[in-house]
Amino acid sequence: MIDTILGKRRHVRDYDANHIPSKYLVDSLLKLAWHVTPSKNNIMPYQVNVFGPENKKEKKIIYKNCVSQEDYINSFNNNNYFENDYDAPGLNPEYANILKAPYVLLFTTRLEKNPNKNVLRNVVKGRHYDALNIDTIPKINDLVSLEVGMFVTALCGLCMENDLDISYTMAFRQERHFWNELVNKKNYEIVEHRPVLTMTIGKATLYRTLDYDDYKPNPERIIKYYD
Repeated sequence: MIDTILGKRRHVRDYDANHIPSKYLVDSLLKLAWHVTPSKNNIMPYQVNVFGPENKKEKKIIYKNCVSQEDYINSFNNNNYFENDYDAPGLNPEYANILKAPYVLLFTTRLEKNPNKNVLRNVVKGRHYDALNIDTIPKINDLVSLEVGMFVTALCGLCMENDLDISYTMAFRQERHFWNELVNKKNYEIVEHRPVLTMTIGKATLYRTLDYDDYKPNPERIIKYYD
């Protein structure tokens, strides 16, 4: 059952360096998630950037941005309890899985330059689509976050079915200049638009342990019915 599968997910602290899922398996799970995830107007205005076992430099950049965001938020509090330097011996335990995961996914907003025929027909009729226009891309931030969340939920279930663990975070610097180092082999920027979420995939050796006082609000506080 889907609730049993999704209920197995826990936040990963560390991944098994000797258990590397095949690129074929990860690619097949990503394409299955693409297949089952709905999208407004079938535009899917986001990109899934996949960094595999060989992409250590890219993972370090993502990790650095997560730690930078943690330090920035904690700077509003006098008690900064994590290392400021991401190269320090003590890795930030919340994000160390990014460095150790076989696969790290970075979801970013995407400008659609080649929409389907139905969208093109509507454009000819005068309909405007924010996802097709560079000036209006920022307007769809909420939509992109929602659709990425649906994609990740589907991918999470598929990974759990295949005995793989995942973790994810949105805690990183979103300003583009923090991502200037992240480029492809042709030296083009990978993060052209807003970074949305990062996700790790692999086989966990250590999970975050929740103590007795760390629990969700009860369902009655979240789910409201109105007569």
